[in-house]
Amino acid sequence: MDTPSGIKDSIPAWIKFSVQAPGEIPFNGIYYDPPEEEKYVFKHPQPKRPKSLRIYESHVGMSSTEPMINTYANFRDDVLPRIKKLGYNAVQIMAIQEHSYYASFGYYSYLSTMSQTSLPLAAVVGFTGNYTEYFGLETDVDAVNYLMLVNDMIHGLYPEAVTVGEDVSGMPTFCIPVQDGGVGFDYRLHMAIADKWIEILKKRDEDWKMGDIIYTLTNRRWSEKCIAYAESHDQALVGDKTIAFWLMDKDMYDFMAVDRPSTPLVDRGIALHKMIRLITMGLGGEGYLNFMGNEFGHPEWIDFPRGEQRLSDGSVIPGNNFSYDKCRRRFDLEVEYKDALEAFNEKNKEKVELITKLQEVTSLSSHFSLTFFPSV
Repeated sequence: MDTPSGIKDSIPAWIKFSVQAPGEIPFNGIYYDPPEEEKYVFKHPQPKRPKSLRIYESHVGMSSTEPMINTYANFRDDVLPRIKKLGYNAVQIMAIQEHSYYASFGYYSYLSTMSQTSLPLAAVVGFTGNYTEYFGLETDVDAVNYLMLVNDMIHGLYPEAVTVGEDVSGMPTFCIPVQDGGVGFDYRLHMAIADKWIEILKKRDEDWKMGDIIYTLTNRRWSEKCIAYAESHDQALVGDKTIAFWLMDKDMYDFMAVDRPSTPLVDRGIALHKMIRLITMGLGGEGYLNFMGNEFGHPEWIDFPRGEQRLSDGSVIPGNNFSYDKCRRRFDLEVEYKDALEAFNEKNKEKVELITKLQEVTSLSSHFSLTFFPSV
């Protein structure tokens, strides 16, 4: 490959394994063809399709409590048991299709052979479109046909497989089987919900409109399955804030211990953090998704290791000195948070019992109203 800095060797398109030397940008392709006795053989049958997806969205590299790039082996030993214990039945792994730029989340790569976290594997990145790509004279017919072909192939080869489409266009037939003329996805991500919660959290409590919340949660087509989520990895990235941070901000660091009084901000935050997830799971769709750590209100944002960038206009975007400190998940903090949650529940025991009784009463009636109590 002839580049401005000289002739470079390119990695063969069919290479199955590559490594990146520490401190270097280029990758080196490695021929990988172990003998049969060393190849991994699956020991268990493929799982059956669950009736309702409970997805734990994760990132292997940042799944350690330590500031490091975690491995698949550590993820298997330390994180998968946690996922199972929490009751999730599906794992979404971000950035399997990795890129030489770690912070890319894998979005820029169509085929991965990187070995930072595993032995060889490959993945194809699906693409999302906007309204003009799906409707009218500008419809990308090749793209739609490609998605139909992919879904038809996946479901033909693996009948128990589940495909989820990330589409913001609202395209009809997106989750209709291919044989019925649809694109063939099993679910679509209900992407409007997370944006709605952030919009609402910027308002005063008295300006929350339950009708607006319920409309957003239930705004989907009949028979079209959706994956609901209150927040995903997008809200956890640097530059944005998680729901826990919107609710409690810096009070999370100083007033969530049982050896000191909490604050009204923390009490309200814990209550709403649980209630937002409850109503999202209950009304938002036929499946539910959570990004790792957000289930207990992870206090830190995600900031990938990066150096400063000098732009062509002379301006500089500051880096973080290639730090991994904010590129991890602090599962070790959950023990401390658990104490705070238990203390909160004990303090509000009577209110919790009252809500439980009200739920029992309303479950017996065919007509009831739903009301938020942010201070409960």
